[in-house]
Order: sequence, then C-alpha cells, then structure tokens
Amino acid sequence: MPATTRRALSLYIVITVAFGAAIALSLQQGMALEARTSKWLTLSPPPIDASSRATSVLMENLHHPVGLLLLQLVVIVIVARLFGALFQRVGQPAVIGEIVAGIVLGPSLLGAVAPGLFRFLFAPSSLSCSTSRSCGPWHLRRSS
Repeated sequence: MPATTRRALSLYIVITVAFGAAIALSLQQGMALEARTSKWLTLSPPPIDASSRATSVLMENLHHPVGLLLLQLVVIVIVARLFGALFQRVGQPAVIGEIVAGIVLGPSLLGAVAPGLFRFLFAPSSLSCSTSRSCGPWHLRRSS
C-alpha cells in the first residue's frame, strides 16, 4: 500500500473516530443533563446496563428519519467502496463496482433475497417526498 494511501486511510479513520467520540460524548452529556432535570419532574425508570441502553437508544434513533438516513448513507458508501475495491482487484474500474453495489442494494437483489432487511433499511416512507420543500427545487408535483 503506497504511503499516501496509508496516510489518507489513517486520516479517514482518525477523523471518523474523533467525530464518533464527539457525538458519543455529546449524547452522554445530554443524557446526564436530562437525567438531572427529569428527577425533579418525574420518576426515573429502573437503571439498565450500558449495553442494553445503547442498543435501545440505537434502535430508537433508527426509527427517526435522520437516523435512518445516516444508516442508509453509511451502508451505501461502505458497500459501494467494497464493490469498487473488489472490481479494481479484477482489473475493472471502481465505478463499475459501485454501479453493481447499487444493483445489489436495490429491490431487484436485496429486496428479493432479504425483503425484511430491504424494507427496514430502505423504508418506503424514507424514499418518498411529502412536500416540495423536503425534496428541493427539482421536485415536480404529480397532477392527480
């Protein structure tokens, strides 16, 4: 692996870990603030261990549109990078692998092989535009 690639990969990992740690710290501080204020307002639920709490928070966030969008972006980028690297190893351009990754993640393959995973990851509600503002100026309203 060339030095520039190694350096870029290291920088990518460091930035990802740093921002992940900053987000985790922010969430932890927010939970602590919420816990301090909520004990005066309501009764606190019984304490649960950290792993089940993290799992429940993650699952709650995946039902939020922004959390689901971030999960979709992460999955798409990772699968596209993997297929791009795989195709480069066999002498094809990376873009061909990225196109195949899109086909693999689409309804024709992932939707046929694992429909539950496909419906969870690419929920119909996350793929439609409810208003023209949510889709940007390029959204054209269909006439009924």
